[in-house]
Amino acid sequence: MHMCNNTTQQKEKGFTLIEVIFAVALFAVVAVVALGTLLTSTTANRKSKTERVALDSLGFALDDMTQNIRFGNNYDCSSNPIPTENECLWVGSETISLIGAGGTTVMYQRGVHPSSGYGVIQRSDGVSGWLNLTDPNVSIDFIRFYVISSISASPPRFPRVLISVRGRAVNSDTKAETPFAFQTTVTKRFAIPQ
Repeated sequence: MHMCNNTTQQKEKGFTLIEVIFAVALFAVVAVVALGTLLTSTTANRKSKTERVALDSLGFALDDMTQNIRFGNNYDCSSNPIPTENECLWVGSETISLIGAGGTTVMYQRGVHPSSGYGVIQRSDGVSGWLNLTDPNVSIDFIRFYVISSISASPPRFPRVLISVRGRAVNSDTKAETPFAFQTTVTKRFAIPQ
């Protein structure tokens, strides 16, 4: 009968300590890379959402101003409740008043939001006070209205209003800010007689 040594003949089963340490280290590296990617994409998503809210808010305010300016008249670079055609081509104004599309006085200005303290675009109908048109997380730092009226034009032209705005979209969670600036010109439209 042949006798064998059990320790040399028997194959060991399981992982060595080195293999376990290597596997745990490899898993940790993959987990750190994955977590970094997740945090980066979450931050980018929040920034994108903040920018989208700012653009939507500014789009709403711009649509409101454009509607009244295109179909309004008597553009005045002041908060005059009875606007008269008044040109302010060179210096501009933070406020504009006009007779709006509905025949009532409409005024626009840069105001301050009471809760956030940020600058906002406001509208008033001259009766019910100022309404904030932009989101509290959008800070309007600068707004100017430049009126180019038909008074001084030769030959006569349609009146135009140039609107220039600068500001920041502020993420309320992270306080990250995304600056923006835009400028647009709105020309009065006249109804064609039929």
